[in-house]
Amino acid sequence: MNAINSVTEEQKFLLCRECSLAALSIGDGLTLIRKYDFVKHGYATQAFFMLSIGIERLLKIILIYHHRKNNNNKFPDNAVLKKIGHNIKSMYDSAISIADEIGNPDIYKPLKADPIFDLIIDFLTDFARSSRYYNLDILTGNTNQTDEPLKKWDSTINKIIVERHYKHNPQKSKVTLKSAEAIDNIVNVSFYNEQGEGVNNIKDFYLEGMTVDVKQKYSMFYIYCIIRFLSNLIFYLDKNYYPFVSEYFSIFRLTDDTYIRKCKTWNIYKK
Repeated sequence: MNAINSVTEEQKFLLCRECSLAALSIGDGLTLIRKYDFVKHGYATQAFFMLSIGIERLLKIILIYHHRKNNNNKFPDNAVLKKIGHNIKSMYDSAISIADEIGNPDIYKPLKADPIFDLIIDFLTDFARSSRYYNLDILTGNTNQTDEPLKKWDSTINKIIVERHYKHNPQKSKVTLKSAEAIDNIVNVSFYNEQGEGVNNIKDFYLEGMTVDVKQKYSMFYIYCIIRFLSNLIFYLDKNYYPFVSEYFSIFRLTDDTYIRKCKTWNIYKK
């Protein structure tokens, strides 16, 4: 059967719309997480929304193309996707198995060599399934069994990032703290850090700010690595099944890690 001729115009249209939505959501999520800090924490929360939505949709696209590959180009029943729900972890594990099945295990091996990637998948799964409305749930008396999302990200993912990548500069710290002491009595500060603790003086403000850049850069980078695996997987799956939707995710298949860490914008429509 000719794969190009065996999809209806509506199926083609809907797949393209879905992939555009997934790719743009992922790009926005990466862009937002690259901006966040303890002052502008809304960037992080919105990033979690966009990333969980985009990654879930990309995973479901992968499952659809895998089903087409193994079932004479037929699409799965809606009940199959509904049963999976928002379980990103389950779909991610399926993606690993699919990569093995099609003979491309190398595209995920770096992810299995580092526990931070499983922690990120667990976090996004929890966010998608139970933490998206954490604030409203707690405010209205619902007992949520997980930590506030940004607090959880900071205590798990950011903790590893800072331990691995933050390089303390004693001279810079000395100058910064001396400057803080000089203006402490004339500057009012009132913020909350990622753990929900008060940042009420300029010294603590500067101390919190020292790790912002490394948290931004590597939060985005490690998430990108997961998305790169999924983008490569759909590239291998859609070769014989029209439409060839992997082009929507080409920006997420880059291999220059130095460039990726420096990049701050991931809009799929921006050249």
